[in-house]
Amino acid sequence: MKRLFIVHGINKNRYSFAVFAEKCVDIQKRTEPVTPNLSQRVFLLGRAPGCDIVLQDRSVSGRHARIVIEEGAIWLEDLASRNGTFVGSPPRRVIRERINPDEVITLGAVPISSGAIRKLFDQPTLLQNDAAGVDLSAMGSITIGRHAETGALADVAIDQPTISVRHAQVSLDKGRVYVRDLGSMTGTFVDGRRVNGPTEILPGSVLQIADHQFVLSQNSRILSSFDTRGDESIETIDVGVSVSGRTLLEGVSMVVQPRELVAIMGPSGAGKSTLLSVINGNVVPSKGAVTIGGLDLHEHYELFRGRIGYVPQDDILHADLTVWQALWYAARLRLPSDSSDEEIRRRITRVIEQLGLDGTENTRIGDQRKRGVSGGQRKRVNLAMELLTDPPILVLDEPTSGLSSTDALAVVQLLRELANSGKTILMTIHQPSLEAYVCFDTVAVIARDKSTKQVGRLAWYGRAWPEAIDFFDPRDSESQPPVNVDGLLRGLGRKPIAEWVRRWEASTAKSIWVDRRINGTKSAGVLRKSLVPRATARGLQWFTLVQRTFAVKISDRWNTIVLFAQAPLIALLIAAVFSKVLRSESTLELWIKQGTNVASTMFVMALTAIWFGCSSMAREIVGEWPIYSRERMVGLSMLSYLASKATVLLGIAAVQCGLLLGIVGWLCNLEGPWVWLYGVLFCSAIAGGAIGLLLSALARTTETAAGIVPVLLLPMVVLGGSLVPLSDLPKLTVPLASVMPTRWAFEGLMISEALARPRIREIESEAVHQRSHWDTSDTDTESSGSSVESPFVQETEARTQPQSPQGISRISVATASFVNPIAVGTNAKASTPEVRDDISERTPVSATFVSGNRRFLLPARRELVEKLSEAAQEAEHKIHSFEEQTAKRSLEIEKRIAQAQNETLDRIKKESAMAQAELLDKVQKQIKEANDAIELKLNEMQKTMKEEQSRIDEMLQNIGAYTQRVLVAPVEEFECGDIDMAERFFSREAWRSVPSLPMFVLCGMFVVGIVTTGAVLRFRDIIR
Repeated sequence: MKRLFIVHGINKNRYSFAVFAEKCVDIQKRTEPVTPNLSQRVFLLGRAPGCDIVLQDRSVSGRHARIVIEEGAIWLEDLASRNGTFVGSPPRRVIRERINPDEVITLGAVPISSGAIRKLFDQPTLLQNDAAGVDLSAMGSITIGRHAETGALADVAIDQPTISVRHAQVSLDKGRVYVRDLGSMTGTFVDGRRVNGPTEILPGSVLQIADHQFVLSQNSRILSSFDTRGDESIETIDVGVSVSGRTLLEGVSMVVQPRELVAIMGPSGAGKSTLLSVINGNVVPSKGAVTIGGLDLHEHYELFRGRIGYVPQDDILHADLTVWQALWYAARLRLPSDSSDEEIRRRITRVIEQLGLDGTENTRIGDQRKRGVSGGQRKRVNLAMELLTDPPILVLDEPTSGLSSTDALAVVQLLRELANSGKTILMTIHQPSLEAYVCFDTVAVIARDKSTKQVGRLAWYGRAWPEAIDFFDPRDSESQPPVNVDGLLRGLGRKPIAEWVRRWEASTAKSIWVDRRINGTKSAGVLRKSLVPRATARGLQWFTLVQRTFAVKISDRWNTIVLFAQAPLIALLIAAVFSKVLRSESTLELWIKQGTNVASTMFVMALTAIWFGCSSMAREIVGEWPIYSRERMVGLSMLSYLASKATVLLGIAAVQCGLLLGIVGWLCNLEGPWVWLYGVLFCSAIAGGAIGLLLSALARTTETAAGIVPVLLLPMVVLGGSLVPLSDLPKLTVPLASVMPTRWAFEGLMISEALARPRIREIESEAVHQRSHWDTSDTDTESSGSSVESPFVQETEARTQPQSPQGISRISVATASFVNPIAVGTNAKASTPEVRDDISERTPVSATFVSGNRRFLLPARRELVEKLSEAAQEAEHKIHSFEEQTAKRSLEIEKRIAQAQNETLDRIKKESAMAQAELLDKVQKQIKEANDAIELKLNEMQKTMKEEQSRIDEMLQNIGAYTQRVLVAPVEEFECGDIDMAERFFSREAWRSVPSLPMFVLCGMFVVGIVTTGAVLRFRDIIR
């Protein structure tokens, strides 16, 4: 017979299970005695109703300790209690120790007499616990789940929103007890480890589901349950955080008791938010540990992640949604998938009433740019999203930042009420008012300066009012309480932080608020491999995310209008530019022009589709990064998130591409198959959208993402194959063009449209064609003219050369050299002295004979002397005559030379003038003849070019010298010589792909982009 147990996990008045057992259906009373087995007995001690000895005292934890009897030995084991377990008198603290039955056991501040212990030993099992528990031997197996009004009911129902209707199954098989998780969202845990498949539960083991624990009795028959909400303290033990070799925090030890409201204060940059991130499990400490109920938070993160509510400083809300919409989608993502709409409505209504948000359900949340709820209400909505799961621990980062003093006080008072209702709350705050400050139970002051080597240290932890203020700013009179909180931070700056740390560590406050409260940890010290929790119900998450995204788009009217108005506006612009030519009838005269316009139209459409996808997705992830980060912490599936973004992309791209093709295709009379054209455009848009998502995952701000989009599109334009055909690209850029989506989109559109339009076919001609008159080279010109030497300078030469409009150079005239008669005459005059000198050298020199001194002259010789004298005189006479003749001849020669020189100079001048005049006439004549020849040749060439222009205009009817070309209908098969409009860009011999390849490549780019985006998000999860 099935039995139904109701466990109220959120009721402050914790009823014992015996009360609920009286209301159970078909409870089988067990009256037979149980034989004690001292070798297998376990007794639980604590405040929880399911314990064997229940002590209703605040110093006693829910499951404080247990006594284990093994083979006749009695062992006392502390279960990570808050205030410790002690034995003997005077009491000594124990973790696990063998005891005697007569020793006094003290739990916290409550002693247990030896008589009570002996009485416990005498009773093998308390009847109350048996009645409150579930008899597995009678039922065989039970299901544990959330209390539901309809549907398959669980045997043991727990009123907790994060528990599934059918959460786990416990069964008894051959004397052994096994538990199996039934696909729950928050998981099932045995001794702190998540259950994966059937897991055996040993006697004394703790089965935990959300905030409820189940303990199996020693005889493996009774499964007792008790609620641990509000019974677990938070301890940070010598916590230190280092990032990239830089130490941010060091030596932070503090103990937070259940139901306490703790403020973390300190100057900006001291490490408050870092400490908060360690406490909420988002950052793993590099030193020390954080424990909750004695278990290491980071080692058992999956156990605690659903029990810690975290409100970051940035709003985790979509500004365009209403308060109700934001809470609805948050509940759909965070609550189990089997939660009904009615259950979610009740939960949202309860949270709204609890936070005083009545009347704001249909008000847009808004932000700094969009008007909505007030700043204080927005902070409450952030808090409401965490309260949907009813976590026992709340961690808030600067919940009062940006609020007025009135709104800040209201938020703190609200948190005080939540703490009084059973929640443990930690929050960072800068400088609260005195009225808000007195709401805190304790305060932790984190600070740093040069004395601490810029490392955040704990300078105080203890009672907030008035001890913390008195510690930093002692009062002159004990009767005068502090009038403001400024003394705390003002006094903090009066001394080095290291001095305050030393004073704090030596103070009595540390002994009271930390040393006496700390219990330590049972952790093995093995850190978790990943901060990312496992996700469940991916399909429901995907559907909820898609709904939320479309709801945001619908609420943001103007951006949505702009998003969808792009397509018709750009389509109308394309049609206005290209429709006139494209709608004209295809003829040989218009075929080339139509081909150019078709290519331009297809390329612009491809680029537009890629722009649609890239621009619409570039802000999707970075714009909601705080929301995504928080939802990842509570189990959001990355696969579901990316799938939702891809779904939204597909929907937007489908509409935009349909509008673009519909308008352009109708106005420009596109003849290609519209289904194929739409497919290529759609694949182009989603490929661009994948690029936009990747960019959004990499960017840190929306401005950065928006600024990079045009930069990404520029290479797509240059290497897309339209501006420069692929065959003309440099070899180094061809691989780059292959990864551009515009290249494949352009090919897919261009080939499809070109195959549907007429093409040109070349037909062989039998006529003999002569092309000699086409030659426009300089050969004939040079042969028809003549090169004439010219004595003129370059200015004359340049002046005599007329410019040709066709760019053909005229015949240049070379400079001629000739004899200058003036120079010849000058040279002749200069040579006259040399001639005279030569003549002088050849004239005999006169000689004079002088007779000697004669004393004796013989007669014979006298005659000889006389003859000689006569001869000498005669010779002298002849010489004198010769000299006179020579002088006369010399004068004559000089006269003749002078006369000849004058005559020569005159003749030379005359002849030179005549030659120069004749030469000038000849040169001018030749230049004129050359210019006339050039003019004649230019006229002939201009005439020939006009004829060729006429022939070019007739090429559509008879192209080339050897072929005739005609238009061929696109339905006919290709023949040798056929040319379509895409041949210029994608020739069939080299660059044209299989028709379906461009679409497959674009789809591949979409898949690669989505996968790469997931890898980037995963990497950011790891380094977060």
